[in-house]
Amino acid sequence: MRAREWARVPAGLADTMQHHLQQIAGTMRPGTVKKAELTLREFALLVAAEDTDVSFVAELKRRHVERYRQWLLERPAARGGPLHRHTVRDRPSKLRGFLRRLDGGTPPTGRPAS
Repeated sequence: MRAREWARVPAGLADTMQHHLQQIAGTMRPGTVKKAELTLREFALLVAAEDTDVSFVAELKRRHVERYRQWLLERPAARGGPLHRHTVRDRPSKLRGFLRRLDGGTPPTGRPAS
């Protein structure tokens, strides 16, 4: 299922996110990496569904992150009702960690440097 969902995300966006997950897999616990993968996959699927102009991480805007947070607040939990407040707080935190790590030197676009 994960592979099918990642296939719906633009390649430039998915490649950068998958590369990040490979990098953190060497230093973080498997459960942490699993939650980061879920967060990035959900975010990427939301962006792909709602803004087809985004093909690379460098094209993401603050509005995409804000929309993801709103989507988390609206989304029902698996057992019904709203997501737990810790989930709503944790997921954007994982996304922020990804974006900060990119800002620290990893090329965010997936495009060759000019």
